[in-house]
Amino acid sequence: MSDDGKANLFLHSYSTTHEPAVKFELFIDLQCPYSKVAFNNLKDSIPKHYGKKVDFSITVTALGFHYQAFEALVGGMIAQKVSGKRSTFLDYISTVFEHQESIMNAACTDKNPAQIKQAVADLACNLDGVTQEAYTAERNGEDGGWKYVVQANRMCKYAQGRGVGSTPSMIVDGFLVPNTESKWGLEEWKAKIDPFLA
Repeated sequence: MSDDGKANLFLHSYSTTHEPAVKFELFIDLQCPYSKVAFNNLKDSIPKHYGKKVDFSITVTALGFHYQAFEALVGGMIAQKVSGKRSTFLDYISTVFEHQESIMNAACTDKNPAQIKQAVADLACNLDGVTQEAYTAERNGEDGGWKYVVQANRMCKYAQGRGVGSTPSMIVDGFLVPNTESKWGLEEWKAKIDPFLA
């Protein structure tokens, strides 16, 4: 988030290009195992195959029944703010998915909100340029990290407004693609994307 409180695109979303192109939006929830599968299948294959022909973006949301996912979304915003690097967002998603079991319900049943915040902080602090001290200062700042909570809420509302009710969800050039599967790779998605390039 910028100093004037306005949303900064790369605090919540990672995009491969700003060139005119077909837009492919992947919406994921960091607590969702199916989102993990889709992310790992698509994050490299789509950009590598299409280059600037397709603007591939990843937007993190949090489903209403995934409390830890919401805190993880907040954590990604803070990690990027602290590191000051755009690439941190993608690295953060990868790190959370590598250790996803630590924020699943089974691991968090007996944890209070402060402990869940710390679990997310521990994940974020695996990244270059993100220290516990700097992360905690942002999460527990004068406003209690409220500016990040507000931005996370905006992202969830953005996803809902795009018709995203489950994750992973994919939108190609403004159209929510129905009946998709998280295990789909490049070959399956070429059948959905290529007609928009014709």
